[in-house]
Amino acid sequence: MVSGHTTSGGLVRGAPKTHRAKVALKKVLPKLIENPKSALFLKGERCSGVVQSVMTDFYMLKKPYAVKMTKKNEFRPFDDAKHLEFLAFKNDCSLFCFGSHVGGAKKKRPHNLIIGRHFDYQLLDMLELGITKYEGIKSDAHIVTGSKPMLMFHGELFSTNPTLQRVQNLLADFFRGKIVEQVQLLGLDHVIDITVKPTNPSKDITIADNGQSIENCTLMFRHFCVSLKRSGEKVPKVELTNVGPTIDFEVRRVAFAAPAMFKMACKLPKGVVPRKEKNITTDAMGDKIGQIHLEPQTKSLATMGTRKFKAHKKGKKSAEGAEPREAEVSTDNAAAKKRKRAGMGLIEGGEEVGPSIMPKAKRAKKKAA
Repeated sequence: MVSGHTTSGGLVRGAPKTHRAKVALKKVLPKLIENPKSALFLKGERCSGVVQSVMTDFYMLKKPYAVKMTKKNEFRPFDDAKHLEFLAFKNDCSLFCFGSHVGGAKKKRPHNLIIGRHFDYQLLDMLELGITKYEGIKSDAHIVTGSKPMLMFHGELFSTNPTLQRVQNLLADFFRGKIVEQVQLLGLDHVIDITVKPTNPSKDITIADNGQSIENCTLMFRHFCVSLKRSGEKVPKVELTNVGPTIDFEVRRVAFAAPAMFKMACKLPKGVVPRKEKNITTDAMGDKIGQIHLEPQTKSLATMGTRKFKAHKKGKKSAEGAEPREAEVSTDNAAAKKRKRAGMGLIEGGEEVGPSIMPKAKRAKKKAA
């Protein structure tokens, strides 16, 4: 029976009353292996045409794992995210992209774009970007819906700066699409390249003490189409063509979750990671190799009860290790017969004793002798 579900943020899904509601609820309930992450695209109270074009291009790259909303929303994610969490819960989206054009006559944050993610429908990370340069997707660009992009991140700061490492993780989570184990070569048809650099080359990128703002930092977003050409060899020749969008972002603010919450969000369920089996390895060809340990069998064989046949016994060997000679065998046989007669009471001290059963004539001849 399918029951309701309550998130850690207090959002509740009621128990279904119809079969159709049960099927719909099963799709959004927590699973051992979750569904592909979907992105929610929504705009604020004021939104410029440039921001709307950028959101449309990102929506094209994210389809079919995307939900686009057309109504305006009178809230700001950095000030209050309750309504944003509710919309994510309602549409089952763990990623979001919020566009706005904030400010009065002198715009404080013009052409503003916020990219973020949720964990259990609670706000986890946010990145605020300002659009400084934009070129849309070209008309001759061929983007296959649902294809998985290849991601490239250029810049030393992505590997040395902890704040920009988190920014890289957020952008990779937003654009990576469905998680798959294998991909065909022909399925790798487009590349997303993101480069970090200082806005003013003469100054370094600085991060505020509270870690919520980054200054003098620019992210260059480029999108390329992959073409495979004949090279006369097994490996084809790869050509990249810039098909847009081409965007330069100015990094403005960031809001990251506490380390404890981020660690909980990265934790994998027990059933996802297989338990390591002892003494089992896999070789380069993918075959399993097992090592078996057995107890010594000499002790068990010595105590095992088996039938012993006389025919299987070997004759006694002499001191030199050779088989006994015929003369010795005949002597042993005579001695055995003598012992047998002694046991019957017929021989004592080398002479016959006991009642004689010989005929009288033979007894007389023996006495005379």
